[in-house]
Amino acid sequence: MKFKDILKEVRIYEGLTQEQLGKLMCLSQDTISYWELGKSKPDFDSLLFLSAYFDIPLDELMGMDDYLKTFTKPILNNENKNKDKKE
Repeated sequence: MKFKDILKEVRIYEGLTQEQLGKLMCLSQDTISYWELGKSKPDFDSLLFLSAYFDIPLDELMGMDDYLKTFTKPILNNENKNKDKKE
C-alpha cells in the first residue's frame, strides 16, 4: 500500500475526519485531502507526528514494507549467490 492509502485507512479506523486530523496537526483539511489523494506529501515533522499519533512505525506508514519486500530480497539473493561463488 502507498502512504496515501495507509493514511486514509488509519484515519478512518481511528474515527477522524480530514478536518479533525488537520486541526490536530495545525493544518487545513485541504492539506490532509491532498496527502490522501497523492497530490502532495507531508514533510518529515508531519510524518513523525502521524507515526506517533497513530502508533505506526514510520516505515509501515510510508508503505516501505511492501517496497522492501519486492526490492531487497532479490538483491540479498544475488549477494548470497555471489558469496557462494567466491567461497
